Amino acid sequence: MKYFFLDTCIYVACSLINKEGAHPDLLVALFENLKRNDAKLLLPDAVLHEYRRKVDIELAKLAKDIDGFAAGGKNLAAAEDKRKLNDFFEQLKGERKQAAELAREFVERLPEERGWVVGMPLTPEIVTAAVVTSLRGAKPSWRSRAVGDDSRAAERGLLEVDCLIVSTLAEWANRVRLSKDDVILFCSDNHKDFAHFDHSEERHVIDPAIQELFPCPLEFHLRLGDMLRAELGHDVSPPDRVDEMEKALGAMRRDQDAMALVDRRSTLDQERHHAEAMREQLLGAVAGLRSVRDVLTAKDEEGTEVAEEIAVLSRQLDDVEAQLARLRSEEAEVNRALHHPFGDPIWRQTYLTPEMGDSQGSLEDLPRPS
Repeated sequence: MKYFFLDTCIYVACSLINKEGAHPDLLVALFENLKRNDAKLLLPDAVLHEYRRKVDIELAKLAKDIDGFAAGGKNLAAAEDKRKLNDFFEQLKGERKQAAELAREFVERLPEERGWVVGMPLTPEIVTAAVVTSLRGAKPSWRSRAVGDDSRAAERGLLEVDCLIVSTLAEWANRVRLSKDDVILFCSDNHKDFAHFDHSEERHVIDPAIQELFPCPLEFHLRLGDMLRAELGHDVSPPDRVDEMEKALGAMRRDQDAMALVDRRSTLDQERHHAEAMREQLLGAVAGLRSVRDVLTAKDEEGTEVAEEIAVLSRQLDDVEAQLARLRSEEAEVNRALHHPFGDPIWRQTYLTPEMGDSQGSLEDLPRPS
């Protein structure tokens, strides 16, 4: 199986469109192709945390650079040209901000895509392995590039994000027992720390010190577009717009909302069946006690005790009846909400079985999660 990994720099570049060949549509293309090709995206928590920090920093830096470039043009341009330049640069900043906001939500929602995204939390063992790699000065540590005195690298500390990333991926690959038949496709423009140039193949390849940590081969790509073409046969021309990201994000929101509703209805269904079983048990117990009470009329003391027990069970029965009414009401609300997405062909294809026929059929026929 193919497993795709994107370094933080790739997510940031596609979010901000601040590097050649990087734009949000590439993330969308990967999103769609993974599902069609039965592949998975590996998403370490270390990448998510670094992305949240870096995308804001890089967006502010980008806006500052645009403002600086615009200021230089004002000194050379005529009055009308200055106005046009101002409009252009403001539009450019707005487009970058919009792209960043859409991409940020897109990336934040990726861990919820349970079918094709593998989330990878940080653990003490992963942190320890990353520190050991840094201490050894092995790639991808900054110390691997230190010549002579490594005091500059030492100032950066022992907890390096790149080491955390490699340790996370390696721990998971060994734990799930990937084999030589699997491949992790590694995309990063940081070739200095993760790769070296192979002159025989005329391309960058994963460094041997990193490859030896994995039970499966790793293939290295500098750009996401190159990875899509080489591994998935998909070519995306850089449109420098966010139209496809908006569409994909809308579809992602609808799918995740719909799955949450389906999961909630499954939970309600289980709770209702449990409450109904409890109700039947209580009804049987009350009926039995009433029969006992009927034959104990001559013994007032025992009859009183039975009557008190009947009263306790009756109150419990009232509570169960109230719970059942609440569950049925919530189920009705969830079913009404589930009617709404039926106009979406993607939703129908994902959640409706061929046997269901018309979309206005019974909601009870919707598949339930196992």
